[in-house]
Amino acid sequence: MKKTFLQSLTRKSEFKTVFEQGRKFPSKHLILYVLPNRLGHSRLGLAISRKVGNAVTRNRVKRRLREIFRKLFAEDTLYHDIVVVARSTAPEAELMTLDKSIRRIIAGLNHEETVTRNHQDL
Repeated sequence: MKKTFLQSLTRKSEFKTVFEQGRKFPSKHLILYVLPNRLGHSRLGLAISRKVGNAVTRNRVKRRLREIFRKLFAEDTLYHDIVVVARSTAPEAELMTLDKSIRRIIAGLNHEETVTRNHQDL
């Protein structure tokens, strides 16, 4: 398996752009904001507020999310900026539950892009 490095959104302006222009995908434990980019790689931003829990809890949620996206980006070449907002229920969620909800959203994105490309070719 090829080694990938997880690129991060770092600037407030990058987060703001994704929040304002990206598509919103809510789930029980997370809200994903997704915006296509032209960088040739995906970038991830995590927004974990104090409502989620104390520092230990927030960092555990961040580690879980980074691991899910590290595997996801290694499997599939997405060219999107993704911001994940954790809800207060995220710490209680199982890793597999978070993984399934994220993969369902990403699969829907890939399907939409395929359909759009096929319609543009006609």
